[in-house]
Amino acid sequence: MTHVLAINDLPVFGKVAGGVTYPIFSYLGLKTALLPTCVLPTHLGYKDSTLYVETDLLKTSLAHSKKLNDPVDHVVVGFVPTAEQAEIITKYLEEKPLPLYFDPTIGDNGHYYRYFQTDFAKALVPLAKVADYLTPNITEACLLTDTDYPVFSQKITVSFLKELAQKLLELNPSAKWIVSGIELEESVIEVWVISQGREQPLIKRFREHYVMQKSVGVGDCFSQVVFGLLINHYSLEVAIPVAMAFIKESLQLTTDPFEGLTYEPLFQKLLPYRRFPINEEVSEPYQ
Repeated sequence: MTHVLAINDLPVFGKVAGGVTYPIFSYLGLKTALLPTCVLPTHLGYKDSTLYVETDLLKTSLAHSKKLNDPVDHVVVGFVPTAEQAEIITKYLEEKPLPLYFDPTIGDNGHYYRYFQTDFAKALVPLAKVADYLTPNITEACLLTDTDYPVFSQKITVSFLKELAQKLLELNPSAKWIVSGIELEESVIEVWVISQGREQPLIKRFREHYVMQKSVGVGDCFSQVVFGLLINHYSLEVAIPVAMAFIKESLQLTTDPFEGLTYEPLFQKLLPYRRFPINEEVSEPYQ
């Protein structure tokens, strides 16, 4: 089985971060080792949630990974709470080059999440530079590139996004940048895949009908489905529409959006994309 090291935060309650990574990757047939960067009672949407940083665990676990008989094949990184941890992970990957899938979880809606200081994105830049695939939302893409996020009466425009795409490629020109949460027209949500072209960025746009329901953990679920399919050797042209459809239908089922998406009833639709064959009847897989 393909062995994935998933480095992310782990809340006790709330279907976000590592609490999403493990079930999705396991269902996709990936042997998943979950390494918490921090543990917390619930996600940071709760103002009284306390974050327990696990830097010593990170150091010792990464050191141990080098001794395994079944070595790690891929590394997936999500929430990194400190600059020291970002440096440790980057050094590990420089010493042991592996495919890196990075979801730089630091903010949304034009702002950092409340835990972070205003310049924290700078600490993630070295890690972003060694990633193969990155899944920032627009806010995170702006923070990583030190770009002002449109506020007040300003709107996200195609020209703004193209300028942002160029800055992302200046940061890491060899990566595939998968930018989510793009709303350019009513009732439509877009994901842009940005890669380096000969003279200008190559941009592929993926669209899905917008669902009014909101929920925590949407970005986490989206990135983990995309990463899981990529690790299972599916192309972005397959992985992104599958992930967008999975999120849309999960939102339609979600009854408690502050605790996370109701995605479990839809796992069967991921069966065709598992790493190994399974003799089960599949109904209505995503096309």
